[in-house]
Amino acid sequence: MAGCAHGASVRPYIEVCAAIGYEPRGAQGVAGRELLVRGSDLARTHHLNLVEMEGIFWHEHLDFRNRLRADSALAASYATLKRDLVMRHGGDRGAYTSGKASFVAAALYGADGRAAGRMAR
Repeated sequence: MAGCAHGASVRPYIEVCAAIGYEPRGAQGVAGRELLVRGSDLARTHHLNLVEMEGIFWHEHLDFRNRLRADSALAASYATLKRDLVMRHGGDRGAYTSGKASFVAAALYGADGRAAGRMAR
């Protein structure tokens, strides 16, 4: 994940990334994000989310990362889920990503969906 300042144009960031081999893919249905990738769809080596620093996407991703780092059982469960999703969905990235959504939401917000489950910043 890479961040840009609130209100800044993402164009210069995208141009720099494109110059070093990243392919811009746009928001891909995720508000506040620009996706950039390296490698082919079948052999992608890099996946970069360009987002607003301190924005919702920024905080949710860092909160999720911090939860995984703090809870080895949660991290192991997530790893198992990801392996299972790869086996079930193969190269269907959309299905793979969708399959992780409820796990990530529960880790961030708890079973009741309240933000109280979020890590302190």
